[in-house]
Amino acid sequence: EVKYSKIPLDLVVLVDNAAFDFFMPIRARIQGDVPIVFCGFNNVSDSVKKIHNLTGVNEDVDILGTIKLALNIFPKASLLAEDGGSQGVGALNLENFRKVAQAIPSKIAVKELIDVKREDAAKIIAKLPDGTIVLRMDNLRESDGSNSSLEQSISTLAENNRFPVFTFWDFDMGRGAIGGVVVSGWEQGREAGRLAAQVLMGQSAAELPIVMRSPNIPMFSYGKLQLFNVSRDKLPPESIVLDEPKSYYSQNKLEILISSLIFVFMSTCIVILYTTLRSRKKAELDLRE
Repeated sequence: EVKYSKIPLDLVVLVDNAAFDFFMPIRARIQGDVPIVFCGFNNVSDSVKKIHNLTGVNEDVDILGTIKLALNIFPKASLLAEDGGSQGVGALNLENFRKVAQAIPSKIAVKELIDVKREDAAKIIAKLPDGTIVLRMDNLRESDGSNSSLEQSISTLAENNRFPVFTFWDFDMGRGAIGGVVVSGWEQGREAGRLAAQVLMGQSAAELPIVMRSPNIPMFSYGKLQLFNVSRDKLPPESIVLDEPKSYYSQNKLEILISSLIFVFMSTCIVILYTTLRSRKKAELDLRE
């Protein structure tokens, strides 16, 4: 506050709710009406929309989109096991899950696993029936009731490799999740960057509408797709598949293109040279006659 109150600011970019909650109480003391662009803000409320000279990108998990995606990939599934929580973000996600549960086909049973302790998770998962899809919507709990880490939560849920674990966040990828329609930090940043550029070019942040549709993307782990025998044609066309092996052509596209151009050039030169020599020889024969 002391440092930046004397420095003219053209724009403030806030990433995540914690940064927003930290900055807003001191905004007036630093520079009252400084434009703000935010991203990674969970579930933007009407009160946030009313703040002057502010725009940004809403972050919202696509629960129904991920469920539909999971059931499309695994049409023989019979149970959705939702790993949720009773507090904080976990409670909010659980509430939203229950709201969309009515859209789940009646043939699909639903089981809520609430505040599961990490030490018990493997046993609980092992007892689930075949045809189960696991949805990770919150962290597991330690024996003292505290949250397990993100890494521990997703890796524990996925460690037995019996069931596909779908997620809603890109940071779970590469740690055990098969995929999902995930919140993407990259896409959040890109949208915020677009808004920030417009503000810096002179447009008022107040005139730029908040991007309420969270820019989530279908993302998958190639290794997990292989493990569960999921082919690429079952995925949405816009899907990102992490760690997918690249073909020889895609890895050496420039070298192949240059080599092809050189080959065509040399072939053309040979044809021209052959034609020239043949014409010259014919001319010499004509002169002798």
